[in-house]
Amino acid sequence: MDGDAFLKQVKKIIQADIIVSSKRSVNGAHVVLHSSLSYIQAQRVINADQQTLNWFDVTFSRDTPYLTRDIKLPDTLSNEVSITLAVDVSTHFDNFTQLQFSILGISLLAIAGSMLLSMFMASRVNKPVASLVTAANHLADGNYEQCVQTSGHLQEINELSDAFVRMKDSIQSREQRILMQSRLDMLTRLYNRSYMEELIQQRLDAGESLQVIGINIRDFRTINDLYGYSNGDTCIISIAERIKRWRGTAARLSGGELVWFANEPLTDEQLETFHTILEQPVATQQLVMPIKLVFTVVNCPADADNAQDLFRRMNILLDEAEMGANWLLQFSSEIEQRYLRRLSIITELKEVLQSEQDELSLVYQPKISLKTRQVNGLEALIRWNSQRLGFIPPDEFIEIAEQAGFIEQVTDWVLNRVVADILILRAHQIHIKPAVNLSTQDIQNRPLLERLIALLDANELSADNITLEITESDLVADAKIAIANLQFLQDKGFSIAIDDFGTGYSSLAYLKNLPVSAIKIDKAFVLNLSTDTEDQQIVHTVLSLSNIFDLEVVAEGVEDANAMEILAEWGCDTAQGYYISRPLPLGGLIDWLASSDYYQH
Repeated sequence: MDGDAFLKQVKKIIQADIIVSSKRSVNGAHVVLHSSLSYIQAQRVINADQQTLNWFDVTFSRDTPYLTRDIKLPDTLSNEVSITLAVDVSTHFDNFTQLQFSILGISLLAIAGSMLLSMFMASRVNKPVASLVTAANHLADGNYEQCVQTSGHLQEINELSDAFVRMKDSIQSREQRILMQSRLDMLTRLYNRSYMEELIQQRLDAGESLQVIGINIRDFRTINDLYGYSNGDTCIISIAERIKRWRGTAARLSGGELVWFANEPLTDEQLETFHTILEQPVATQQLVMPIKLVFTVVNCPADADNAQDLFRRMNILLDEAEMGANWLLQFSSEIEQRYLRRLSIITELKEVLQSEQDELSLVYQPKISLKTRQVNGLEALIRWNSQRLGFIPPDEFIEIAEQAGFIEQVTDWVLNRVVADILILRAHQIHIKPAVNLSTQDIQNRPLLERLIALLDANELSADNITLEITESDLVADAKIAIANLQFLQDKGFSIAIDDFGTGYSSLAYLKNLPVSAIKIDKAFVLNLSTDTEDQQIVHTVLSLSNIFDLEVVAEGVEDANAMEILAEWGCDTAQGYYISRPLPLGGLIDWLASSDYYQH
């Protein structure tokens, strides 16, 4: 038996191929001597010398599917030959490959399944989340009517959806509350001015016609001062509740100002009924408050074609109403022109008072004693010849200055000019006392009266150098304060006269308590004294009354000699009027005094 056959028999026993090779190499390779494999196959195994295997070899290197091990021989033989055991692992290679394919297939199936599961789960999450995102965008745009619909079956998504719905409802409720608060007057629960303006503008833009009625509580500040702010609020609330019973839209503008309009305009009879109902006294548990209301009516678009002009003209009517006693005012262009003129006068007069100018001036009308027929006094009268508005009657601009609250500046100007003119007259050796008119506000302004005293002192003058005139109606306006301040002036040495006597609400008790030294009969009773018997009776009564109270009497408006003689005969002390002299500027007065028989140097 040869060596190869023997090795094949051994292979059957050990289940491994055996290769015997020489250590002497030919062309760099060992020479196979004997093998259980074929020579070529054995040579490949020897050359491969594949002692170990790795995953790469098993997977990609299939040239020599043998795993080899060298057998250690005794030293005497190890230098000549080597014995190598080779085990065919190709079957294992195939099993491993099949295993790898199985693992790969399972992995791919697992990945695919995971992807499908992820897509399925994502679809269950993404769709409701997308719905929530859409709902959030609608919410951001202020669209609360869009429903939040989610089709998810995940508890977390449903909880998130429910929380989102609650948030939407809460935001919607809060925004509606804020919106309502921004539109309503919190006291009356009527609309406020801003929202009413918006509603009216919408109606006008739609081409509708409106009769807008302003409802104003006359002297609402007095109600607050007299009854307290709480009762003032009760008054407003009561009127608002009465208005709500009428079909229409109402708003509170400010204070005691409200506005209302109906879908159809009211007739004059309906307006009067509406006014009567609203003007009923307001009763509380403690008191009954009488109220007076003024209605101001603006028809749109005839009187105003936009909300801004409407409210501006409502203010014009309110300004007009404060100066009159009528309960109803309809807008007209004449009222607007009067309002614009008042604004112009206010603007121009303020500017004139604050600047050095010659538009304002003083004129003086002489007074004569009916006993001596000599000048015994002057009345200082202000004049305004505006460069832009022309001549403005003093009755007009003085009343406007009082209403606008700056009559104090006008009076300051007059007092300073009168004091300066007194010094000029003294320089001409003329010692005649001028009289200055004080308004209602002036009488109640103690600091102004104290400035007058300081002004006289600064120019080495005294209270005896000037007479103060006040109108009877001014005293009636606030008699307590007026009398206290008049007493203060009298104590300082001023002579005080009641101007326009007979036009107010005089009574004997009233006259008795006034700290005055003279009265002036209003010119309305003197102008026609020569021919009017009623005027004669009034003047005669006033003269008799003044005699009882030991008051000097000045008659203004003397236009003829007959009237002056009647006054002298009845015991009048002083006369003033155009029959004696018209009002003169200071220079003209000095010249007139120099040539007049009524003044002796």
